[in-house]
Amino acid sequence: MVERVSKTLFKIEEKFGTSKNEIQNLTEDFEKLILQRQLALSTPIITNTGRHLNKPLSACTVIPLDLQTNLNSLRKSIAQAHMDGMGTGFNLDKVEEPIQMLRVLNDIANEITDAGKEERPVGNIAIMSVHNPKIKEFISIKEGSDNRNEVWKFNLSVNITKEFMEKLRQNEKYRLLDEQMISADEIFNKIAEKAHVSGDPGILFMHRFEGDNQTPSLGKYESVAPCGEVGLMVGEACQFGSINLGRFVKKDAKGKSIDYEAMNRAVRLLTRALDNSLEISLSLYSEANTRSVMSARRKIGVGICGLADLLGQLHLSYDSEEARSKAVEVISFINYVSKLESHELAKKRGSFNVLPLSRYLESPGFIESKYEKNGTELVTGEMWKDLADKIRDSRLLRNVSTMALPPTGRSATIVDASQGIEPFFTLIDSSGTVNRYLYEELMEVGKSDLGIIQEIRKAGSIRNVDGIPEAIKISYKTGLEIEPYNQIRMCFEVQNVVDEAISKTINLPKNSTVKEIQQIYLNGYEMGLKGITVFREGSRIQQPKKLALV
Repeated sequence: MVERVSKTLFKIEEKFGTSKNEIQNLTEDFEKLILQRQLALSTPIITNTGRHLNKPLSACTVIPLDLQTNLNSLRKSIAQAHMDGMGTGFNLDKVEEPIQMLRVLNDIANEITDAGKEERPVGNIAIMSVHNPKIKEFISIKEGSDNRNEVWKFNLSVNITKEFMEKLRQNEKYRLLDEQMISADEIFNKIAEKAHVSGDPGILFMHRFEGDNQTPSLGKYESVAPCGEVGLMVGEACQFGSINLGRFVKKDAKGKSIDYEAMNRAVRLLTRALDNSLEISLSLYSEANTRSVMSARRKIGVGICGLADLLGQLHLSYDSEEARSKAVEVISFINYVSKLESHELAKKRGSFNVLPLSRYLESPGFIESKYEKNGTELVTGEMWKDLADKIRDSRLLRNVSTMALPPTGRSATIVDASQGIEPFFTLIDSSGTVNRYLYEELMEVGKSDLGIIQEIRKAGSIRNVDGIPEAIKISYKTGLEIEPYNQIRMCFEVQNVVDEAISKTINLPKNSTVKEIQQIYLNGYEMGLKGITVFREGSRIQQPKKLALV
């Protein structure tokens, strides 16, 4: 697989005049990063690259088709996206009968799965404005679905507006699109109640996605990727790959630290590979609109996995200020380097087509307004400003955005990493193997005997395991040991240094209350998040991830 993917991704560089010798070197370097598990590629890239010559390498898309068009055309387009390995995002606000349409879309997704036409499971999301007259039905549609044996292939999210939140604060009614007035508190409570029993719906603040839209003159975001990590225009798709942070910790006489030199090389190579992936995909998208918008914007998403692994090795508790600062430091660095590389790529390949219409050429532009005030010791505000000036003066930037944080569910598993920016779900894998970094720590302090390992295997955590030093227990907390507020704080801090959004679920213990979920939503809104999803342990018969006991 490694050789197939690497050779295909870099062979396309012949188109840009890259020499055969340089292509060979790039290919070999990329293969090493994959074999060392320092990179995690999205599953469409792994599955399709060099194997299915007629399939794009993208992970998700918004199908450029009116939902009220011919049903056969809709079914055909969705089936093609799924067979290509792409999840789909839908906005139900322009549909006359949105609840009926949602059920049709879910039936189509089930038909495609049952027919065995998907080579990998794909996600789907449907969003609806809180102002939609059908919002109550949308919020409640999954209630009791487990008992009815309904199979849902969709995540659901409510688009919450600033107007709604203001009415909620004032305990007033707000206006639906059909002029009906309804209590904001009633709808807010209902969202939290249904999320409490099923995990759906999540909430989105699409106005915040739109606030980071680098090319607003090209159009607004129609929907989001199935896990909410990027806003997508009609027809837009996305390609992802992640830096496995846990593999960039080095140890010397002074202790453990992050190898930023090695990370710099990896980020540059991954940015280049994702642009190559996009270039390969351009001629393979089945929809002409997708080819057009992807040429115009060239969105890519360098992400991360292994944050919990990194923090554990550095002896930082996930819920500490020090951990949040370290996360911001490293993710800001990755974002900055990816944009440096995007600028360099544009010198030979050209910029994304609508750069002249983008906020990058404004003064101050997108980079200054978003990143200059969020500088770190490693990447200062002045460095961000200098990069913005460089892009503006040269008019060279290959990709409209370079940084997003998808969930990395399958790809992180492949490289034996913790997922995305999540804390540890559990400290053992499905086979009962203890987290490799934790095991090394336990060996160093002489606490790796079979009895201790068996206790960890039973619980999935080390919180109540006797004999393990407190410093290690603090460094390897699992999700249910971390207060929701501190999970949100991590999202808030990191969001400030990411182009797009963050896929992160606030995991809650079984005894969590509806009021606690309401507070999570309020905290997320006040902190400026773009979306929030919660999942209460045991609330569904089929649970996405087994969580450690606490």
